[in-house]
Amino acid sequence: MPNTTKNKTILTKVLSSDLLLNRDARTLGFSFSSKSNICERYSLYGDLPEGASVVFDEQLSHDARSWDLTRVTNKTCPFLKNHARGQKIGIVTEVGLDGDRGMATVKLSRNALAEQFMSDIEDGTSGGISFGYTVEEYRVITPAEYATDKDGCVMLTKKALLEATKIVLLEISSEDIPADPTVGYGKSLVCFDDISVKGDPNFNPNRKMNEKTELELVTVKAALAEANNTNVLLSEKQVLLTNENNRLSEQIKVLSKSIEEKNTAISTFEKRESVVSRYYDLRQKAEDLVSEGKLAAVEFGELFSEKPSNDIAHHTKSDRLGYIEFHLELINKRTAPLLNLKQSISEPIVNAGQSNPADLETRALQIIQSLGQSKPIID
Repeated sequence: MPNTTKNKTILTKVLSSDLLLNRDARTLGFSFSSKSNICERYSLYGDLPEGASVVFDEQLSHDARSWDLTRVTNKTCPFLKNHARGQKIGIVTEVGLDGDRGMATVKLSRNALAEQFMSDIEDGTSGGISFGYTVEEYRVITPAEYATDKDGCVMLTKKALLEATKIVLLEISSEDIPADPTVGYGKSLVCFDDISVKGDPNFNPNRKMNEKTELELVTVKAALAEANNTNVLLSEKQVLLTNENNRLSEQIKVLSKSIEEKNTAISTFEKRESVVSRYYDLRQKAEDLVSEGKLAAVEFGELFSEKPSNDIAHHTKSDRLGYIEFHLELINKRTAPLLNLKQSISEPIVNAGQSNPADLETRALQIIQSLGQSKPIID
């Protein structure tokens, strides 16, 4: 059955009550409800096929926790004449529930209707008491019972007994016909689409239900239960997969950072090895130049320190090897003409007597030009 929290159907109950009138204070005390007062209700339950009628007996809980007396507390619960709007006799000021009965105290108005009511009480012609309320929750005390006849029709054999456990009091009325509700008065329509029912009242439609339909219903219920179990398992697996995915994501982040750090270390190492190799090549070239007399020891000291490790550390951070390489290449270029001159002088003159004077003059000019190009290096 649907679980909702609001029922807009206004229900009533009627019972005789002893009235205690205080004309001077204009107050009236009386019992307005009894747990033993069971009332028959019926409902057109929309969820049942063929609009099947459901009949049940209603009993009101008289536990104070089951009643919503907000209207009494807010002084908006009226005391009416026959539940009629515009026929206000007074206002309900107090309601008490002892588990078996409900007691009320009302403050009577000063209008003509209230005066007539007090006169009727004094004359003993006032009638009885009734009250209007709504039910938001029922509890199944005794479920309904059914029997199937030879034609397969399901018949109601015993009405369900439901106890109202959430009751909202709307108003209390003076009732002209204080009849016993079991003989026809006090019956109301209850719309179960708007009420929460705890338990299974076994409401069964008055219709045929063959074995095939019963089997189909059982199959559908079993499939639904299996689907629900599958959904639960899938939800649990989804949670596990999500947690595993988060764990793997964290591992990927850690590995990515580690790889980045290792790549940086490898790059730094490769750079240093390149600097070391190039440095020692240039140092060796400079030492060769010193041994050949092309580079002075002082100038060598300006380019290289005594400890290569210091130079390597320096050149790894700030590369000056390009400058040194250029300087050494420049020294090689400037000393080449001098080497050519030295070689020419050391070479013997063959057949000097047979040499052409023009050739000797051209050779002398070339030597002079070479000497002019080999100027000393000034840094």
